Amino acid sequence: MRKDAMNRWLLAGLVGIGLASGLAQAQTPAQTQNPSPYVAAGPRFYLQGGIGVSTQEIDRDDYYDYYRYNRRYRDDAAAFNLGVGVQFTPRWGMELSHMWLGKAHLRSRYDGNQKIDSRLFSLVGTYTYPFGASPWAVIGRAGLAYTDVSAQVDGGPGRNTHRAPLVLGIGGSYAFLPNLSVHVNYDYYGRVGRDAYDRPVLGGALSAGLRWYIN
Repeated sequence: MRKDAMNRWLLAGLVGIGLASGLAQAQTPAQTQNPSPYVAAGPRFYLQGGIGVSTQEIDRDDYYDYYRYNRRYRDDAAAFNLGVGVQFTPRWGMELSHMWLGKAHLRSRYDGNQKIDSRLFSLVGTYTYPFGASPWAVIGRAGLAYTDVSAQVDGGPGRNTHRAPLVLGIGGSYAFLPNLSVHVNYDYYGRVGRDAYDRPVLGGALSAGLRWYIN
């Protein structure tokens, strides 16, 4: 069931990127002569969204009960994000995003399987480094997040925890239109919450998506 859902989301993402490529091919030469959005003056606002893969795991530093999860202490899941942002200058900007890291399933030898569902809002500053006048750029991000982590053991204990971890991210961007670009990002959130046995949970995500500048 999880694989079917992931396949549907991945297919939707590919269709979206394909439609964006079709729009790019439909533009006139004058519109596509300089597609880079990284040289535009003045603040520019944008919307963005993406899909990817997240990793959630128990922090080994506090792994006092290793035997419970020695078969599987980490899990990958489908991740989704939506966000808004503003590019104040060609270099500096700010983003507000919502990220769902998906549901991680941790197998236990002696107790029920544990499910961890992590969601967060993040506010980060961004720095864009373009490669000359080309449509390629590297983008770094740093800021804070507010997390909501739900952990539940089948037939056992459960808990909800919240944290405000530091967010660090790095990514690449390719702008094929003045107002549309493709992004690939990796974001690391560190300790996003606690599991059902009060151990720290680490989270991170690798994602790809589209950014649309609305002005």
